[in-house]
Amino acid sequence: MKTEDKNVPRVRIAVLGNINVGKSALTVRYLTRRFIGEYRSNTDLLYRQTISLDSGLLDVEIVDISVEGEADFPLEQIQWADACLIVYSITDKSSFDYASKSLAELKALQNAPFAYLIGNKADLDHLRAIQWADACLIVYSITDKSSFDYASKSLAELKALQNAPFAYLIGNKADLDHLRAVSESEGAKLAASYGIGFCEVSVAENSPALYKAFERILSESRARPVKQRKFSVSKMIGTLIGSSAPKPIQITQGTVVPCHKGDLHKSRVLKRRQAFAATISL
Repeated sequence: MKTEDKNVPRVRIAVLGNINVGKSALTVRYLTRRFIGEYRSNTDLLYRQTISLDSGLLDVEIVDISVEGEADFPLEQIQWADACLIVYSITDKSSFDYASKSLAELKALQNAPFAYLIGNKADLDHLRAIQWADACLIVYSITDKSSFDYASKSLAELKALQNAPFAYLIGNKADLDHLRAVSESEGAKLAASYGIGFCEVSVAENSPALYKAFERILSESRARPVKQRKFSVSKMIGTLIGSSAPKPIQITQGTVVPCHKGDLHKSRVLKRRQAFAATISL
């Protein structure tokens, strides 16, 4: 819970990023150590928390900035903040472009807040290469149910991507039918549920179906509009908790409320900054 002690120092943080990059999940993970998988909001949210830092108390206010479409740069929220977290998803190139644009606009501000860039969804690192591809072969073994489950999970994650590549499902090791753990109908049903092609092949026996699958993928990919190559960031630029994490910060119970730009605009800190900027421009 936020303390009412006026002698406790306060830090205000704005969390900025494109839609679906996990801004809310990131904020809640830091404040509560819990993960929320699905979270959608069309309004800014203001989180208030009192933490113990360096043997003292600190009031923290974090505004989770909602972004819709081609929204203007949230100048008022940024001017309110002492620091700004710019968040993108490593699986979404457009979110990285948005982060890059936001950093450029932030740099152009007078008296800009401290900034930190975070690449989120590092647990989906296997999807980084998917962003590079025009097409994707999802392969499982008909003798291994776990590989089929992995293929199903991969298709679900692929479907959630923006500008996902063309996909094709392949069941391999058809020559080992006596060891089959996944029926052909299961594979066909899974592919049909995502509207993609499917076949079973035996790489060991040089299956003609394999060549047909590749030919279809090449034809489909060539017929699609040419897209820009995806980014290849080998490592995420920033994380809230690095490999050499410091001692955990003690956090007390806090609050979260819907936040409107007018609420921040009334802030004395914002008014002082605007007055300062006006003085500079004279």
